[in-house]
Amino acid sequence: MNGTFSYRLLFAFSIGFIALAIFSGQYLFFAVVPAVMLLVAGLAEPRILFFCLLFTIPLSTEYHFSRSLGTDLPDETLMWILTPFVFFMMARNWRSMFRLFSNPLVIVLFISLCWTLITVFTSISPLVSFKYLLAKIWYIIPFVAGTWLFVESKKDLNRIGLVLLIPMLFAIIFIMIRHANQGFGFEKVNAVTSPFFRNHVNYGALLVCLIPLAWAFYRMGNKLWLAALLIMMTGLILSYSRGAWLALGAGIIVVWFIRMRMLQWLLAVSAVFIIGISAWLIQDNRYMTYKPVYERTIYHQSFDKHMEATYNMQDLSTMERFFRWIAAVNMVKENGLMGSGPNSFYPRYKSY
Repeated sequence: MNGTFSYRLLFAFSIGFIALAIFSGQYLFFAVVPAVMLLVAGLAEPRILFFCLLFTIPLSTEYHFSRSLGTDLPDETLMWILTPFVFFMMARNWRSMFRLFSNPLVIVLFISLCWTLITVFTSISPLVSFKYLLAKIWYIIPFVAGTWLFVESKKDLNRIGLVLLIPMLFAIIFIMIRHANQGFGFEKVNAVTSPFFRNHVNYGALLVCLIPLAWAFYRMGNKLWLAALLIMMTGLILSYSRGAWLALGAGIIVVWFIRMRMLQWLLAVSAVFIIGISAWLIQDNRYMTYKPVYERTIYHQSFDKHMEATYNMQDLSTMERFFRWIAAVNMVKENGLMGSGPNSFYPRYKSY
């Protein structure tokens, strides 16, 4: 009887919010019902929330409540819901958490979070910095502590791969169909990646992170993943994201050095090369010979012109990076120890 009453109550609740969404025109009310269902499921089994969070990452979209307040829906909402659950489970499994917090990488992450907290109080924009700190917490707790608590076996690792790759493949196919209608043009690539991605850079970044997962599934013997891998590689090429292409190539090189147990040699050679080239450029101000042609720096609509501008140092985005590096050096002179505060760089750097 109680179970029947609960289902009736849930049904009435669902109908009520659906009707409210339709008649008010505020379609966000549609999200209330699945949100409540997820919350109820999370009370019984928080792992459900964790895997739902991973599933929604490739399919989430930015939503702005105002010019200064925005979020990603639904994945960031799931982070908010999951964070207190994970805190509660951390308290219940505190002995297990000692092993996690003794990991050197987690120690560095914790020190970084503590320093962020300190610099919030000295920030030139305390409210902006405090919002950044909160966001760091609801990212770190579900993805670091949550993974430690919820991933218990190799099967769970396989599930993580699947719940990330399946929605990503859907997003890629959706974007490629839209891109095909635009002739796969470079000038339209940012527009076709919405609503799932802000721009082609974000799209390429997630793609290059998930391609190794598809490769791993293919190596495990399932030939269907070869088709998925080809779709993902095609999506990466058509993302026109230069950074993602370089990241994939660099990742392959690093993996080879790891397998050869020669990573330390790669790091040493890289450090020597960077120090050597920096010293050579600084000597007699030689770097000025290679300064960008900022007077003719524009954003190109054609990809071949975009690439040509990149190696000719006439690309707008490349020049903007130089501006930001220069601004960062000047800002360090003013706020050398504490900095200007978390998340305060972008609104202020142009004046430097």
